[in-house]
Amino acid sequence: MNLWFPRRIVADAWDASGPWGARSGHALVNAWWTLWLVDLLVDRFADTRSRRAETAEELYEAARAMLLSDALDIAAAVLAVLVVVRLSRLQERKLRSDEMPLPPPPPAPALG
Repeated sequence: MNLWFPRRIVADAWDASGPWGARSGHALVNAWWTLWLVDLLVDRFADTRSRRAETAEELYEAARAMLLSDALDIAAAVLAVLVVVRLSRLQERKLRSDEMPLPPPPPAPALG
């Protein structure tokens, strides 16, 4: 759940924030989520390598893996910011939209 729910929650908010009755694509959400997952895997790999490193060569390789993980962290963070900015704009546009559907009429009073 902790790997799938972040994407599902953001995608649901994305869909709910889009124009009424339309479903927008999730390319940006999917890019962020995929990069985030890849970063988690690379970070775990880099952490394991750094814990097992004993020689200078192994320490060097562990440091390279950590640098890659850090670069992926930064890229995932940039995509997360872009997702939040885009989602905020979608929500603001929808809030200001005149295309809001009218609520259903209240039920007729019961005659009794």
